[in-house]
Amino acid sequence: MERQEELVAAAYGLVATRGFEGLRTRDVAGAVGLNVATLHYYYPTKEALIRGVVGHAMGRFRSTLSPAGSPGEQLRAHLGGLRRHGRARLARAPGPRDRRDRPRDR
Repeated sequence: MERQEELVAAAYGLVATRGFEGLRTRDVAGAVGLNVATLHYYYPTKEALIRGVVGHAMGRFRSTLSPAGSPGEQLRAHLGGLRRHGRARLARAPGPRDRRDRPRDR
């Protein structure tokens, strides 16, 4: 995987868990073993990094679309693609998979 792709993938994961407001370039750089200066070589601003994240998300979204079939078939194929992406993400995620294993907030 190219360095830019690694940075975008790390930022995408952080945005998914923390939201755009919680995205810190230092955390993105650390997630791929770089310092912030190297991250800024590839993405000079946080806005540029966010553009990369949005482009990555749009690519994932487009990969679930099917150009053939009726609108209903296209929607079913799209939702099936989203489910596959969700399952793949869960399979890669560390931690408990079952709600019964998760600690309760009190």
